[in-house]
Amino acid sequence: MLLAGEEAAGARALALIAEAGHEAVLAVTTGGTRVAAAAAATKVPVTAPSALRDPGFADDVRSARVDLLLNVHSLVIVRPEILRAPRIGSFNLHPGPLPRYAGLDAPSWAILEGATEYGATVHWMDERVDTGPVAYAATFPVEPTETGLSLNTRCAREGLELLRRLLLDAADRSGAIPSTPQDLSGRRYYRRGPPGDGVVDWDAPAETIERFVRAADFQPLPSPWAPAPRTRLDGVELRILRARLTDLPADAAPGTIAVQNDVARVCASDRRLELEFVQIDGRTVSAAVALPDGGMFDRPI
Repeated sequence: MLLAGEEAAGARALALIAEAGHEAVLAVTTGGTRVAAAAAATKVPVTAPSALRDPGFADDVRSARVDLLLNVHSLVIVRPEILRAPRIGSFNLHPGPLPRYAGLDAPSWAILEGATEYGATVHWMDERVDTGPVAYAATFPVEPTETGLSLNTRCAREGLELLRRLLLDAADRSGAIPSTPQDLSGRRYYRRGPPGDGVVDWDAPAETIERFVRAADFQPLPSPWAPAPRTRLDGVELRILRARLTDLPADAAPGTIAVQNDVARVCASDRRLELEFVQIDGRTVSAAVALPDGGMFDRPI
């Protein structure tokens, strides 16, 4: 096995390989990561992700008689020659159902769009990103309070179970690994970064803004969408960290702030949102302390 992995999911995948009775001949990962530490602890050699961009690395894969290449949370685009080098094939763990949620930050986009069901996919890798045939897939409901972090974590957990099935089926080389072509007519591909350059549109419905805040919430970890969702107040930029829907109708222009009884609320187009925490100059503070009663957030032009 060859593992191209990052983050906690990559480290767990390395353990799964051993648990399934397979041998990891190499881990491709960034130095100093959890995957690198796990590889060192199990005496698995490590090489840098740049190897995946070197077409000559395919010869090394063939020489090592690698059966499977597993890509787990590594964002490096693997050269086609390398994808074709393993004897069985190359597989990617994608944090989303394909083909509907291909690309980057897919769980955050699902929250933003109000998805009620989501999933994880292990698919055969080909020359395009997230287009190869599906091997295994899992679906599960999206909770109403889901955040970017919680949905990514759920995808990793479900996806690792799919990898476990792959590793078990790989022991039988008679075609036991499923291969279902994707219907690419339903494909949507998401690129890196938040919508609207990460700026809050106070003219939007309160529910849309609240979903945006949750989609960008990876606390206590760094958010890939940071500093979104961002807004400005009297020329000072701040980030909305936590917001809650209310049933209170908007009674002023969108973006208008009201602070009463240590609670900060802001008008969207239809309802008021309760703001719990904001970030200013890298500091997390209570919205009721930081925001002025009667103030108004800037509205995008």
